[in-house]
Amino acid sequence: MSMVIADCAEYNEVRKLCVAEENGKKYVLDNQGAYYIRKVKVDGCVTIPDGYGRCDYLFSADENSKRRAYFVELKGSRGEDALKQINDTITFFKEEFAGYCLEARIVSSKSVPNFRASAPYKQLLKVIDPTGGNIKIATNKFYKDII
Repeated sequence: MSMVIADCAEYNEVRKLCVAEENGKKYVLDNQGAYYIRKVKVDGCVTIPDGYGRCDYLFSADENSKRRAYFVELKGSRGEDALKQINDTITFFKEEFAGYCLEARIVSSKSVPNFRASAPYKQLLKVIDPTGGNIKIATNKFYKDII
């Protein structure tokens, strides 16, 4: 584990419900598989070079050979900005999460017209798709993954 992540990790343990919440938006990782979950506060803690965006949170789930990383952005309404922030964060942590299935999660308060047709979506999909992951957006201020 990099020192950058270690310094900003809120926990690294087996925990049933892993939650990120701010400004009325909430992401929940329901850990039914009893994975070790590391929750990292990225925005406001991890030092990323100027010019890079940063997502709000990062969850990594590790259990033997099954490894997933969830990049989470809790956003008001600017979905394309959220895509860029997640893409930049993945780029910054590329080596740290080599071999992981990468997942992008955006929890928003408003829908984004033509979201999947946007250039930032297509760019992020090129990074995530080869890892077996996907991009999910929830516009009801709440999203839950079950692993």
